[in-house]
Amino acid sequence: MLVEEAAITVLDSVIENNFIYGIKLVNSDSELSGDVFRNPPISTDDASYEVRNPRSLELINSNPSLTNSTFENSYYGIYVSAGDCPDVSEVNFNSNTYDVWPDECAADETPL
Repeated sequence: MLVEEAAITVLDSVIENNFIYGIKLVNSDSELSGDVFRNPPISTDDASYEVRNPRSLELINSNPSLTNSTFENSYYGIYVSAGDCPDVSEVNFNSNTYDVWPDECAADETPL
C-alpha cells in the first residue's frame, strides 16, 4: 500500500506476505496502531535489491505514530529512506534481519 501526501489510520490489521513493502509512507503523518507486519517473502533470485530485501514499513519524509505494533520475520522491519527516525519505543520486533534501518535509527529502539 502506497500512501503519498496523505494520512491514513491503520488499526489492528495484519499486513503479511508483502512484495517489496507492506506499507510505504511518503510525506505522511499516518497512525499505525495494534498492527502486525510479518512474513514478506525474501527472494534469493537475481532480482532487484528491493525484491531480495523487502520492507514491512518504508518511510520517506514521514513521521507516523507507531503504537503497539509488531514487526516479525522481515528483512527490514522499518526502512527509513529519507527523513527523521521514527519513535519505535512502543513497537515490538521479532526475528527480523534488521529491525530498523539505517543503523542510527535502530539506536533509538527501547524494548517494551
